[in-house]
Amino acid sequence: MGFDQRFTIGLIAWIVLLGATIAASMWAIATPGLGAARLVALAAAAATFGGLLNHVTRTNRTVARFLEALKFGDTAMRFDTRGGAGFDDLGIALNDAMGRFREGQERAAGELRYLDALVDDIPVALLTVSSEGQVAMANKAARRMFKGDQRTRPDDFVAYSATFARRLADGPPGEELLILNLDGRPQRVLVSSAMLDRLGQRTRAIGLQPIQGTLDAVEMAAQTDLVRVLTHEILNSLTPVTSLAATAADLLADADLSADPRIADARAAVSTLARRAQGLGNFIEAYRAVARTPEIRPRHVAALPWAQELARIFSAESPTI
Repeated sequence: MGFDQRFTIGLIAWIVLLGATIAASMWAIATPGLGAARLVALAAAAATFGGLLNHVTRTNRTVARFLEALKFGDTAMRFDTRGGAGFDDLGIALNDAMGRFREGQERAAGELRYLDALVDDIPVALLTVSSEGQVAMANKAARRMFKGDQRTRPDDFVAYSATFARRLADGPPGEELLILNLDGRPQRVLVSSAMLDRLGQRTRAIGLQPIQGTLDAVEMAAQTDLVRVLTHEILNSLTPVTSLAATAADLLADADLSADPRIADARAAVSTLARRAQGLGNFIEAYRAVARTPEIRPRHVAALPWAQELARIFSAESPTI
């Protein structure tokens, strides 16, 4: 409202001044002998007209500059806050608006940098497939998984898995467990697919999470539990057999029973049974140790004799080294 009032007052003043200079020019032209005055009056009228035109169009020029700066994203542009007649308020308002726009751009750019870093550092490999079928590796995990290969088409991934290549070409959204040839061996990989909208175009995001290591750990834990349970049950059944065989062997070793020839055969059989049962028990105890996590006991060792022994071995096998 203040800008409108001061602009109107200034406009009226310029119009009045223009009318006065035009009237003075007409009077000078109508009065003989005032040649110099005519030139001065006409020059004053032209200057006043120019001032009036500048006063009227200054707002349009300022707003046009502001809109052009927004169009090209030039947030560094500043507007003149001098001149009075409300143009100082207009300049301050436009500078404030431009500053807010610049702050919004900086916040958006900072958020975009954060999201880019987040996507690039997540441990899940991420691929994007454009509507034209172009495949791009979106983060470091994907580049590590595929060794930085410049593969841009789904058919380029056939070496890893033909099924995976077909899913890249045209796969439905969802999750699927596939086997990919990674690091020279088949590995199970959980493949997730989702449809995204990017700048008005449909894009598919493919996430790959190798779970072979997790499955191996689970399998190892299951095998360890199985070994522990089996050895426990076998030992429970074998312990009385071992004990009874040893008892029978002791009883048959009595000298009073040596007269019967059948006792010698029985003694040999029971002794063999006792030895085999004890040997089997020792084997199960040793095998059960596989299921137990070894206890780490750090200790100091003499490194010099070990290094000297290595030196003698290498000097004997490769004297030229």
